[in-house]
Amino acid sequence: MNNDASLRISLKIAATTGYVLGALIIFGNPAEVGAETITFDNKVLGERGYAFDGSGDGRADVIFTTSDPLGFNTVGPGFNMNYIREPGLEGSAFINPSLRMDFVAGARSSLTFDFALSTPAETGFATIKVYDSNSNLLASRQGTAQFTFNQQMRSSFPEARLSVNFTGTASYATIGFTTDAPRYIIDNLQYDSPKVYGLYIGADSPQFNVSATAQKVATTFQKSLPGYAGSSFLTTGVSNIDITVDQVSTEIGRLKKLLKPGDTLITYIAGHGGPVANTSDETTKTAADEAIALGEHTYVTDDQLAAMLSGMPEVKKLTFLDACKSGGFWGNNSPSDSGDLEKLEKSAMFAAALEDGDTHATIFSHEGFFSLELIAGTELQKDGYALADTNKDRNISIDELDRWFLSKPLRGGGPVSGVVMGAGDIVDDVYAHTQRVNLYNLDPNEGLMSGTAPDVGALPVPEPATVYFMILGIGIVLFRRRVAGLSEVGKR
Repeated sequence: MNNDASLRISLKIAATTGYVLGALIIFGNPAEVGAETITFDNKVLGERGYAFDGSGDGRADVIFTTSDPLGFNTVGPGFNMNYIREPGLEGSAFINPSLRMDFVAGARSSLTFDFALSTPAETGFATIKVYDSNSNLLASRQGTAQFTFNQQMRSSFPEARLSVNFTGTASYATIGFTTDAPRYIIDNLQYDSPKVYGLYIGADSPQFNVSATAQKVATTFQKSLPGYAGSSFLTTGVSNIDITVDQVSTEIGRLKKLLKPGDTLITYIAGHGGPVANTSDETTKTAADEAIALGEHTYVTDDQLAAMLSGMPEVKKLTFLDACKSGGFWGNNSPSDSGDLEKLEKSAMFAAALEDGDTHATIFSHEGFFSLELIAGTELQKDGYALADTNKDRNISIDELDRWFLSKPLRGGGPVSGVVMGAGDIVDDVYAHTQRVNLYNLDPNEGLMSGTAPDVGALPVPEPATVYFMILGIGIVLFRRRVAGLSEVGKR
């Protein structure tokens, strides 16, 4: 991929159509992903906790738990039912609440489920309560089970469909029953979880294998992040074809059309970085804008990227920058200037270097150390957790991300000959260190991808973790320096 002398814009996972325009090869379109439905087709016997996949991607999306010592079962109420289709999920109706369901990626707007009660009376009802990640009640609703008719045949047991609407993002919900029936069964849970879309940008150079690394980062996120819905790649091999700012803007614009409140947009950019002539009133460390190269002749600045990502106040924006000077893309948290990514709502930036610092790559594979640590920390292990998730609650916080990165040895080098922003650097780095910076305007205890991933203890289910990286802090720039005597480095 990285040696191909053509620009790529490739959209995977939710790809559909394609077309060719001039020298650009463009294929695929990210598609809007609708609501998920869990039909409880997995047979469960005696489990007090069980994870179901509602999106069909092989990952757990909703985790059901009960305090019933006998656990859940999937023995249904019979075949003459209109709402319930066996097996369903069945348990004791005498425990209140009878069950809890935790949404790994959260849920929004509404929840709908079918239920039935093992009683000959139409007096029993269900109550659903929906909570956010701080256990604030978002909404509740009750519904009474009644006999239904199909071709003049009465259902075997009273049943109903219950829906509840709410604002915000739900972390979990409980269902309880008021009835003389000993057992309940639920089926067809419908919910809409927040989605994650990613845009991966970079131009290869003789020193940096950006396109291959971008693919690895995207693949890791796809496998580990709940709600991941689609990837878009805007990369080029070592060639005379440059990515343009207009192309970056177009791709972000396409993704904006898919994003809804509560969704997450990941923007990953890697390559050479450095200062360019100042075009704004910002007052940061260096008297210039910061930029990341998109080829030998083009680059994107901090001002341009901030403008592209604006206009989405209810979308979480996570930006990963593996380039020298990339810390300057945040700004300085000053209320007196126009600023950069700091001015965006619900924004977090994760940079490989301070505004006046450098980042480095391995000398053999030419992959950035920052990106490699990003992959290592977010990749799911055999136990179903990411390494950055140190407390194993499936909700990597900003503090955990910071500790993860700081536990890794810093890589770096000495003086570099060549031009930082060019594609022809001659790299000869020895014994230095990379500066690291943390800036964000999100809740430091929030899981940066889902924001709602539940703590369900040691359930043996393969939920994806969120993500780790270097964080960029509110109003404060935190950086730590270390020296690692490593010679396998290349400076951006």
